[in-house]
Amino acid sequence: MLRPTVARSALRRLRARVIVDPDLGEMADWMELGSGPARSEQTGCGIAELDHILGPLVPGENVVWGIAPGCRDALVCQVTSGAGARVRSGDLDQLPPGESAETAGVWVVDLTQVAAADLVRSSAGIGEAVRDVFGSESICHWLLDRDQLDSADWLWTVQCVMSVDADEVVVHRADGRRAADSVVQIGPTEGIGASRRASIRAGHLGRGIRAARAELGWSQAELGRRVGVSASAISQMERGRLGLSLETAIEVADRLGVAFDELLRGPGTNHIVVEERPGITGDRSPSGRESSADALPRLPLRSNIVVPGGTLIPPVSASGRLTLLVGSGVLRVERSPQRTLVRAGDIVAIDRAIGCAVTNVGAAPAVVFTSA
Repeated sequence: MLRPTVARSALRRLRARVIVDPDLGEMADWMELGSGPARSEQTGCGIAELDHILGPLVPGENVVWGIAPGCRDALVCQVTSGAGARVRSGDLDQLPPGESAETAGVWVVDLTQVAAADLVRSSAGIGEAVRDVFGSESICHWLLDRDQLDSADWLWTVQCVMSVDADEVVVHRADGRRAADSVVQIGPTEGIGASRRASIRAGHLGRGIRAARAELGWSQAELGRRVGVSASAISQMERGRLGLSLETAIEVADRLGVAFDELLRGPGTNHIVVEERPGITGDRSPSGRESSADALPRLPLRSNIVVPGGTLIPPVSASGRLTLLVGSGVLRVERSPQRTLVRAGDIVAIDRAIGCAVTNVGAAPAVVFTSA
């Protein structure tokens, strides 16, 4: 007969026995599925309408703010007011440390005053700090000059990417939430129902333009010169705020050397979707799912152990769709040109998954279940 405490524990959570090859090193005999970070009702971004869209921030999340000139101080005040916890500040010389009890809380790392060349030289260290936060109980807000959003190659490791100016916040990416392409008005209109959804197609087109331009190494001014419009107009295009004539859109695609329909789809945003993330409720999962139950795979699962630094190329069904359930560890899921960082408890759906790779970026063996 089970002891009462054991029985209660068994009822509270699903556990799966994991058999581990001794050559892989020590691992716990048991692994808890869906045992990611606890939901916090207190920690937000400090902007009422944005908090309504995103919901509470989840411990382990990184939020990057691309800030327009003159908006830094106001944003720091808002982030601090929404933290609901002690806020630690840092810069390149004081990035959040590795996982430990002392890192619990909220960090604000200001990179707005760092020279572009120094950001490039420090990108590996920043990426490592972002991954450390992802594996900890911390939340970190990274403040970046908005012009650097194109060139920061560590941005794939973060969970939320936004740009902000004096009038609005644009949500470019928010893994596991419906918030992508949302635009939130701030300033005098904030808090009175000013949030709205930007045109999804305009948002995809803007991100597609930005990604293609960054791949070529062009500035907004350079693309504007080639198209015959101002750098400001290119900036508005990339934010999904400027209505383009068909002729202009085709001209932009032609100058970038990218098919127009490819630009319209955006930079691979639909290939990898974090359908569920512990701490984020199902109604904030990406659109296209009627309920959280729909996110669960219905085919048999195959368990895989990925050693540190190792890469798994999962089999893909004829439909081209792949579902991943992360049992333990921190993994990079890549289906070019998109990359996403995932952790224990995440459920990930990938369409057109041929060529998908799953890499263990942590220091311990990781367990991932695949269903094709």
